[in-house]
Amino acid sequence: MGCKLKELGVGVYAVSTAELIAKLASGAIDAGAEVMLGTLVEDVVYRKINGRARVAGVVIQWTAVALSGLHVDPLGVMAKAVVNATGHDAEALNIVKRKVPELGVEIKGEKSMYAEVPEIQGK
Repeated sequence: MGCKLKELGVGVYAVSTAELIAKLASGAIDAGAEVMLGTLVEDVVYRKINGRARVAGVVIQWTAVALSGLHVDPLGVMAKAVVNATGHDAEALNIVKRKVPELGVEIKGEKSMYAEVPEIQGK
């Protein structure tokens, strides 16, 4: 990706968050991804394909509509792949865990920040 890396230990590196996010987003968009800003995920679309459950899209609402309290029907957006980028709350994954149990999604949660320890111990 061309990000500048700072070595913290053997095989462990740090990178500028802003640089990484910018390059990931740019690369994804160049590859055909759609990034939808100003929306929230209300639900997921799932389908059974060859007998297996699969997330096939998301149901979104414009954030301004949700904040205003207006009743506006959400939009269903179909996708070949769905990436949960909702942050620590993992909103989309929590919807999948709750509503599509046959996918077996497990969310371990988060802990207080001490990033260096799990990254180094994970090696």
